[in-house]
Amino acid sequence: MVESDIFNELLKPSKSDINYPDHHSLITEGRAEKLELLIHLITHDSPSIVVCGPKGIGKSTLLNALQGQQFPSLKYFFVTGSPELDIEALRQVLPKQTTPAFHKIVLIIDIAGVLAPGLITQIIQYVTGEAKLCVIFALTLDELYIKNSTDPLIDECHIIEIPPLTEKQCGEYLQYLATKPSAYLSANELYDDAVLAIYRKTHGIPGNIIAALPELIPIKKHDRTLVILIAAVIILVGLTLGIQWLTQTKPFLSWHFTEQTQTTP
Repeated sequence: MVESDIFNELLKPSKSDINYPDHHSLITEGRAEKLELLIHLITHDSPSIVVCGPKGIGKSTLLNALQGQQFPSLKYFFVTGSPELDIEALRQVLPKQTTPAFHKIVLIIDIAGVLAPGLITQIIQYVTGEAKLCVIFALTLDELYIKNSTDPLIDECHIIEIPPLTEKQCGEYLQYLATKPSAYLSANELYDDAVLAIYRKTHGIPGNIIAALPELIPIKKHDRTLVILIAAVIILVGLTLGIQWLTQTKPFLSWHFTEQTQTTP
């Protein structure tokens, strides 16, 4: 069984109780609909939910946005997935009954793909037996596929898949990133071709966009430097040829002028 001090490291305070950064840039219209669906499922007694999508798609962001919603009747428990986590630790920490202050306990397990085989099934069975408990697992699509074989009860979960950003949303997200102090780019660098190139490279996955910026922006700056260097070389070569031409032409002009002067009556 996991020791209580280890579990306390995994159990995080509710994001609704702390000042969490604004994630409006990633809560697009499509994602807002997913958030509304998530709230609907929780409030209509769906015991187990899976939020899934590729790595970096914004699962944690959506779950943070959920916890930012003001629902006095809900109490959130946020757990970071770990191979050491087990069902006994959860049973000890999660209250078995609700209090007058809230009516439902929502257990959110991020990075649930690392949980030991069979644990997701045990958690689903546990929350199903407790009317006021709900669990949300955050999984990548590959992890969901693997868990289907090790935890067959996951098929009973409601699946919410987060969509990638569209090209337009990718541009808006890049504009948002450009406002950050640590930005690799400025807003005036985000011309249409640059946004399209980043969108195609990252497939509209926010995590991929952030990871790609350090690679894309220096390349772009390097390309500009190369253009400037080529232009400077062309100008230098032109000046050199011009000086050589003037140097070779000057004796001829001097001789021609002298000859004309001498033949003049």
